[in-house]
Amino acid sequence: MSNKDVWLIGSGGMAVDYAKVLGSLGVATTVIGRGSASASTFTEKTKLPVVLGGLDAYLQTKPEEPLCAIVAVGVEVLASTMQSLLDYGVMNILF
Repeated sequence: MSNKDVWLIGSGGMAVDYAKVLGSLGVATTVIGRGSASASTFTEKTKLPVVLGGLDAYLQTKPEEPLCAIVAVGVEVLASTMQSLLDYGVMNILF
């Protein structure tokens, strides 16, 4: 596996389950979320930090492109999240 990590977009209940699986596989994961309440709960359950502010704010920091991204967001922001990832050059996306 590459030295790149996996981006987990979202910090709700589904993201918690993905994080548990990724952790059991030993995969380095960057969790990107919007709200502090769900991020706090996510961190309590997984012990992983959450980058707050949402995907678009995170992309403005110009991070290295991930190995892949897992999208675990609500349907109301699914299309815009996918478009942001594609525009950034992330082509391996699970949603």
